[in-house]
Amino acid sequence: MVRTLNIDAGVAAEASGNPIPEGWYEDVLIEDVTEKPSGPTSKNPGQPVYHVRLRINDEGEAKGRVLFFYASFHPADNPVSLIQLIGATGHPVASPLAVPDPPEFIGQTVRVNVKHETYNGEVRARADRIKAQGGGTKPAVGRTSGRVKLGAR
Repeated sequence: MVRTLNIDAGVAAEASGNPIPEGWYEDVLIEDVTEKPSGPTSKNPGQPVYHVRLRINDEGEAKGRVLFFYASFHPADNPVSLIQLIGATGHPVASPLAVPDPPEFIGQTVRVNVKHETYNGEVRARADRIKAQGGGTKPAVGRTSGRVKLGAR
């Protein structure tokens, strides 16, 4: 007996081993955000990290493809990725940094820059930068002593 499944074209393309092409994607949906502790081999094990699931909506070969963006909370990381996520979704970026809860990001559309990296001999696509739709530059950050301070949640 043969079983058939309806699968997402983006998932099929990812499974084929063809990474998402590099470059900026202008219409990317934040599908899910989950807070998890960083892994034991990270620079700061056990610290909170937002795992952001993104789906590319741009027309072309990447349409429907999924990738992830990781935003660390740890102050020693000077959490640039967290600042990008907060600024790209229209939340204020200032010190102390108010970090919205995951549901506040879900359903928003952003721009994402995809880059390739080699991991265990395999080329993979990763979300390198995230910005608000419509261009713009990286968000301005209120600074004290050169580092962003995370506020209490």
